[in-house]
Amino acid sequence: MLDFNVANKPAAEPEVMENEIARRDPLDPQPFVRDLKSYQAQVMEIKKRALKHKVTDEDSNITAVEMGSQVKKLQKAIISHKLKITKPYRDLVSKINATVKPFDQELSGIEINLKSKISHYQREQAELARRIAEKKAREEAEARRKAMEAEREAERARQEKERQEALVRQRELEEKAKAEGVEPVKVEVPVVDPELDKPVEVTPEIVDVPTGPTRTEEGTSSVVKRWKHRVVNAAAVQREYLMVDERKIAQAVKDGVRKIAGVEIYEDQEVRFRTK
Repeated sequence: MLDFNVANKPAAEPEVMENEIARRDPLDPQPFVRDLKSYQAQVMEIKKRALKHKVTDEDSNITAVEMGSQVKKLQKAIISHKLKITKPYRDLVSKINATVKPFDQELSGIEINLKSKISHYQREQAELARRIAEKKAREEAEARRKAMEAEREAERARQEKERQEALVRQRELEEKAKAEGVEPVKVEVPVVDPELDKPVEVTPEIVDVPTGPTRTEEGTSSVVKRWKHRVVNAAAVQREYLMVDERKIAQAVKDGVRKIAGVEIYEDQEVRFRTK
């Protein structure tokens, strides 16, 4: 049986000359990689044994448990070794991050403040541009309406003239027929199209005014428009947009619930190793 407890024991520090330490690059990972690779033989050995091992009776089951415990010990040893190696670097990164964090927070706050001011200004300008565009669209729509109304009125006048001419012709024929003592000839009198009496309606065509970027020597600012949403009545949201609360179901099952519509609740098992 392999003794994986050896991995937990501190390795003897190699004798290194001071000038060699001075020459060593602290960011060169190769010495640490070579150090950690010393575990490779142990890993491959237990892997070979584990793949060949079969659990068929109580003795082989005990052996498998022992091997699993050895695997956990080896994992802990490797992770412990890794943490020991990386601690100075993690401490250094932590100190650098702690130094940089206040600057980053201050600058982020300044950026948010400036973005808020720019966004407020852009909204004001966009609203002003929208109102100007709406006014222009209404004026253009009114001009089109008046032009269409004039055309319609001209067409109505033409049809009314034809109708009056037909009525005059009808009266003339009736007088002649009466003088001759015969039935009058009917003249087809055109009817003015009733659609011409309806009011003309023209919908203003409002064109969206794009907001261009603001360019300076230091950089560029641009406005990106996106459609977003906020839920105002959760009860009214359609089912297709809802999600199952997996955490809530898991907690309910953990608390003893055994029946939930649409959910299969079953007992699973997991093998765990605990080292001594």
